[in-house]
Amino acid sequence: PQTPASSPAGFATFDLRVQPVDAEVTIDGQRWMSSEDGHFVLQVPAGMHRVEVTKAGYRGFSNEVEVREGETTPLNVSLMAPAR
Repeated sequence: PQTPASSPAGFATFDLRVQPVDAEVTIDGQRWMSSEDGHFVLQVPAGMHRVEVTKAGYRGFSNEVEVREGETTPLNVSLMAPAR
């Protein structure tokens, strides 16, 4: 039996949580906004995506993340303030 996928064919879901909640999130160079502070649920094409999280005064996060078709990929990013 085939289970129904929650995402459209060829797509996957990112479940992204960021700290601090007002950090800027870009995926493949496109900036994303969220209605819920620090929590993003995004439909993206399956495959590799560059995720970047930045905020002034913090060390940025940048990584390639693979998402699989029909699956939800959780990602938690906590930016750290640089040592002074």
